[in-house]
Amino acid sequence: MADPPARSGQRRRDRVLGILPVTDGISGGISNRSWSLITSSPSLHGVDHLAGKCCHGLLLKGRLIMGALARALMEKIHGCDIYAGFVPIMAPDLQGWNSGHPWLSDPAPTARVILDVGTWKGRSTAFLANAIKQRQQDGCVISIDTFLGSIEHVLPDGPFFTAIPRRHGMPMLYEQFLTNMVTNGLTDIVIPVALPTHIAAEMLRHFRISADLVHIDAAHDYLSVQRDVHAYWDLLHLGGVLIGDDYDAAFPGVVKAADEFAAEMGLTIAVSWPKWRLDKPA
Repeated sequence: MADPPARSGQRRRDRVLGILPVTDGISGGISNRSWSLITSSPSLHGVDHLAGKCCHGLLLKGRLIMGALARALMEKIHGCDIYAGFVPIMAPDLQGWNSGHPWLSDPAPTARVILDVGTWKGRSTAFLANAIKQRQQDGCVISIDTFLGSIEHVLPDGPFFTAIPRRHGMPMLYEQFLTNMVTNGLTDIVIPVALPTHIAAEMLRHFRISADLVHIDAAHDYLSVQRDVHAYWDLLHLGGVLIGDDYDAAFPGVVKAADEFAAEMGLTIAVSWPKWRLDKPA
């Protein structure tokens, strides 16, 4: 059967894929929530039309097939499939810290959209993405990082300078991240965003993209953590979970910002070293 004319298609109230919860009465049938901005009919015709040529490329032979939600969000954020044409030029390297904590796999099986804020080379992202794959349901991890490193990574006499590959002085963390996602078979789940965390939060807010789970492990100074926690808490829908890393005396800025935010929200912070956690009331 031929696709319906565009005009009649525009009249349809399509089933929502899962972006920011709204209360305008649009029928969605997803956990009693309504969602806005990116929708599709049950046939996914709306998504294919939205994605256009770029996201149809995700279905080429030999490529992993993105689910409807990841495909729509990839198109919304990037306007194309950012993995298309990428060829790894380095060995995979999923080096990282505290990336397999049990708390990350606890809410992940029920989360459709996960924000991994401060992903380094992608070890925590891979852990979260595999949790989604194991349940065999539609979902994605949006991984946010400048992919440039922090102060301890950019000083030649610093402890982690050699942890970042460079080309003509430019850090190649983004290429390393893409390599890790390709070689670990996660390109159908993971959407990288190479931006400072506060700008990425503004972008997600602009696109009305919210999350079920947020993992914060970006800058560790007090002001940066304070800013990130406030920004991404607003992007977490009711009943969602926010998990932070490095709640430790070695990072007093993290501890102070987390404690102050929990008090501000009137919530009790849970700690399982080195992670801290806040559940947003439903």
